[in-house]
Amino acid sequence: MLSAVLRSDVAIRVSIRIMDTFVEMRKYMANTSLLYERLNAIEVRQINYQTETDERFERVFAYISEHEESSQKVFFDGQIYDAFSLIVSLIQKAKKEITLIDGYVDVGTLNLLSKKNSDVGVKK
Repeated sequence: MLSAVLRSDVAIRVSIRIMDTFVEMRKYMANTSLLYERLNAIEVRQINYQTETDERFERVFAYISEHEESSQKVFFDGQIYDAFSLIVSLIQKAKKEITLIDGYVDVGTLNLLSKKNSDVGVKK
């Protein structure tokens, strides 16, 4: 193109480099189009997975909100905080008296009983 107008060695070299650049650009676009297609496929899969996960969470939360919490608690290994939290809440709910059935009282038991209301008695 340029060499047709100027008719010099420099113009010929520049025209060749321009054509080589276009060829390289076409190769790059052909190679990256596959990459873009793969990225789009991954994005679609991720969106589908996220939608399915959101639906599962919604079902779990709906089930939790529809069902009353069990009055009987079961604690597994490692849930010591949950167990102590339940005991403290039970002690705080006492209105009149707390009766200890087990005769063993230690500092931990006394610490728990310190959470009771002031007008609640403790009987052993």
